[in-house]
Amino acid sequence: MVEPEIGAGWSLALRAAEQASIWHADEKHKDEAPFINHLIEVAALVTTATAGRDPLLATAAFLHDAVEKAHIEPGQIRNSFGEAVCALVLEVTDEPGLTENERSRKQVESAAQKSQRAKMLKLADKTSNLRGLAREVSNKDDAGDYAEWAAAVAKELRGTDPWLEEQFHLALSMLRQRIAAGTGPRESRSS
Repeated sequence: MVEPEIGAGWSLALRAAEQASIWHADEKHKDEAPFINHLIEVAALVTTATAGRDPLLATAAFLHDAVEKAHIEPGQIRNSFGEAVCALVLEVTDEPGLTENERSRKQVESAAQKSQRAKMLKLADKTSNLRGLAREVSNKDDAGDYAEWAAAVAKELRGTDPWLEEQFHLALSMLRQRIAAGTGPRESRSS
């Protein structure tokens, strides 16, 4: 069981959701939905997995892409949401300047060494990304490559949380079925 840290709470998570909606206002996710939908889904996954007992993890879930995607300085996250949230966000943030192949390789190599919270956040993030791709398969090859890479990362995260792992495998299976059947909504419209 995960206990929330003293001083953190659901008001912090809601403030993070509000801030993330501003920082990512013009961004789209893999399924072309507003990016905030992805952040809400990741937060919902970790909240369900922890039975609502870890609002700090939910806070980090809303902010996990702020450095990479919205180019927010870590100091801004630290000042607004605290050291623990900032440290967790940075733990799941890729090093800047890496090529796509280097980033992919490092995520697989480092996954097993992450903290428990970071592992849950990584798994929830990959699950949401797979779900998004399954909703909107625009390129079978890219979606297939992402699925295989996400599976390699998830393999290193085994033992993190049974429910989250089940959600990941359901999303992976759904995406693979969509790729095999060519039934992604975009592909259906162009057929």
